[in-house]
Amino acid sequence: MPAEEEEGLEYDTVYAFRASNGRWVSSHSGRPDLVADARSLSQAAGFAVSFAPGGGVLRHATSKQYVTADISGQHPLCAAREKVAAWEIFRLVSLNCKTGSGERRYIIMAGSNKRYVALDEAGRLMPTATTPEAAESFTIGPPPVLGNPQGRYQIVEKETDHYVRVDSPAGGRLVVVAGPACDADMFVWHGDAMSFQCERTGQFVTASPDGSSPLSAAREVAMAWEHFWVDIDDEGEATIRALVNDKFVRIGADGSLINDAEDLSRATHFVLEKII
Repeated sequence: MPAEEEEGLEYDTVYAFRASNGRWVSSHSGRPDLVADARSLSQAAGFAVSFAPGGGVLRHATSKQYVTADISGQHPLCAAREKVAAWEIFRLVSLNCKTGSGERRYIIMAGSNKRYVALDEAGRLMPTATTPEAAESFTIGPPPVLGNPQGRYQIVEKETDHYVRVDSPAGGRLVVVAGPACDADMFVWHGDAMSFQCERTGQFVTASPDGSSPLSAAREVAMAWEHFWVDIDDEGEATIRALVNDKFVRIGADGSLINDAEDLSRATHFVLEKII
């Protein structure tokens, strides 16, 4: 299988990777393993491809962790290293073939064990293939675009026009309530920092890793559990995804905001109303 190393790639550029199963590669703080399981580009992870002696490195665009490959091949690729060493070196090899839409396909070789990356039954990226023919091939394209706003906003559920407020007596959980805008809370969004906080209490909104608890404004500082990705469509409707478990936010039966929706079809759509 003729191939040319790194043809068509630009170093220090962020890319998203799509496997032959049609799924995008995801990785997040709650599960740093690389898995081809994202149904849409909005759920994909972005990876910066940079030069390194002997190949290149992949760095998670959000967590800033380098991708590493276990030398034994028993564990999936994982975005979990702060510094680059031998296990963080990869070769991205361009195949001399393209998809029907003209996209170039690539295979990945791990420098740690000189094995090519393949997918296991769960879609995990494993450094186990001994030949290029047995390797998984990926198309590489632009990453998802962050839509997180900057400034003061109220959050409105699109379907009901109900506003989101912080239920302080209930641990600061976020709930939708019927009533005028003046009864709703104001939230300060921090753009590329991917966090937001209740203006009234000053607490950052946090999400549970397993999605079993409602979102709550209950953290003094924003750490891994307090990061969210916002997508805003052409009609101004927003979906919110908790990066701690890569699940979308939906409204539960009791009106609470919960990060347990597997895909966009179950996500609640919101409107973010900017307040000057």
